[in-house]
Amino acid sequence: MVELVDLWLPILLSSVAIFIVSSMCWTMLPHHRPDLQKLDKEDEVIEFVRGLGVADGNYTFPYCGNPEDFKNSDLKKKWEDGPRGLLCTFPLASMGGNMAKTFVVWLLSVFSIAYLATMGITDQAAPLLVFRFFATASLLTYFVAVVPGSIWYHSRIKGHLIDAIAYALIVGAIFAWRWPYAEAV
Repeated sequence: MVELVDLWLPILLSSVAIFIVSSMCWTMLPHHRPDLQKLDKEDEVIEFVRGLGVADGNYTFPYCGNPEDFKNSDLKKKWEDGPRGLLCTFPLASMGGNMAKTFVVWLLSVFSIAYLATMGITDQAAPLLVFRFFATASLLTYFVAVVPGSIWYHSRIKGHLIDAIAYALIVGAIFAWRWPYAEAV
């Protein structure tokens, strides 16, 4: 079996690679640009929300705290008449801090996938098997996790699928390249 400690280099290389590609996907490439849209009356909305003194957090409207609330005819009417939506307000963020947290997420996810691999992939495995395992596990990790939220909150899935495929191919390729294969005798 392959030990997790033997995989420190492909774990680190994969984490750095998908951190860089992720940054490029969100800042340089066009496929996430349609994910968010500008409000027609943005300035008025900003001033209105600021005037309400809304604390940072996630809000839904009309609000339904539990299924019993939906028996209320006023709430039902609000829901049917619309608009329905989400409001997310957040503090001024530290770009460096958020980037560091994102890197830690990539590192932990790749570490977890590598840990799974040590349970069944040996040093005798063919490079294609290593690639297929890591690419599949990465695709599941990076794409499936966003699908339920995209379904419920009506956000675009296409950009996330493109990103997940890229990350999966990168992780699969790096592990296939840097897997500690047994030396041929």
